[in-house]
Amino acid sequence: MRFIFEGNDWEADPLAPARENWKRTSPVRLSGGWFKNQFAEDDEQGILTWGKANARDIGNMWVVSQDGLSAEKVAQGNADTQYWVFDHHTPILRMDSLDPATTRVFRKVGEDWVKLVDIDLGDDFYPMFIKTDGSLVARSARSRDKTALVNFDITTGQETVLVANPNANIAGTTFLKLHGEPDILRMGDQQSGTRGIDAKGASFLGHPRPISATRFVGFHIANRVRALCHAGIVQSKQVLRSLTYRLAGKILCHIGRIPFPSVQRPSGPRASHHISSP
Repeated sequence: MRFIFEGNDWEADPLAPARENWKRTSPVRLSGGWFKNQFAEDDEQGILTWGKANARDIGNMWVVSQDGLSAEKVAQGNADTQYWVFDHHTPILRMDSLDPATTRVFRKVGEDWVKLVDIDLGDDFYPMFIKTDGSLVARSARSRDKTALVNFDITTGQETVLVANPNANIAGTTFLKLHGEPDILRMGDQQSGTRGIDAKGASFLGHPRPISATRFVGFHIANRVRALCHAGIVQSKQVLRSLTYRLAGKILCHIGRIPFPSVQRPSGPRASHHISSP
């Protein structure tokens, strides 16, 4: 027997009509929208995705098959949830807005979310990436004048400074690959600039600029073949150029030019290596 329920096509055996026996035959349809938070690395991998079952629902995190026929809810939020931190497909932290000036951090204990720490928005705290040993690296100015790169203990909320500059804020990190840890550290001002954390980062930053009076801006996207990444550069403060960079051959290929007035920031969730937000 085939039928439509909640906007999807289903098949069910009339002799075994229980909901758990239904089989979806159309792609998942979330009327509230989907936002992918992960690149697929093989044909079988599910994609970590933020989405709403309908426009009235609160957005949750799902793992969606690449054919769109199945979706498993892996983290549920509330009206105050800003984003989650994931280790692969497992949520480990949830950030809720406590009030206009405070973020409350929860950690996952079994099936429950337990308060870990309250953080003032002025402390510029934001989780950056999960290290290969499972620890969390964050950007934070808690108890400091400048924003540093810190190791954030997900069981106590305590921080250990990894990289700090007394004269500049740590702005963020850049990945040139899909796996592991970032390759480039970005500072929050022009004078301090960027620095390579590993050999790939140093190679990227050391490549001669193909266009005069340019500077690289802080977004780079690795692709599945792991030999290419994409970068944006600014020229005369007006133009964004997109380049493809082959790490092995140190080759830059110009692929686009966009005037800044036409560039709009996406309204959907941000994503940063298993850190997902509605």
